[in-house]
Amino acid sequence: MCPFCGYEADRVSAIGGEGWRLPKVGDVSLCVSCGGLGIWTAFGLRVPNPLEAGELTMDRNIQTALAAWREVKGRTQ
Repeated sequence: MCPFCGYEADRVSAIGGEGWRLPKVGDVSLCVSCGGLGIWTAFGLRVPNPLEAGELTMDRNIQTALAAWREVKGRTQ
């Protein structure tokens, strides 16, 4: 469940050519509903702490994924 909007996704997928796998603790998740970035724990997703949030804003792969999400979301609204 997204820690920002509460959306309950029923699937996950990896980006970066890793193929399909279950999320691991510490992986980042992009909510398809609100675009929020969550961090996987053993119990689900949590909001990134301030240090993590700062790192995510500097990560090129994350920013590319967010840009793609914004473009797709803009087409569907």
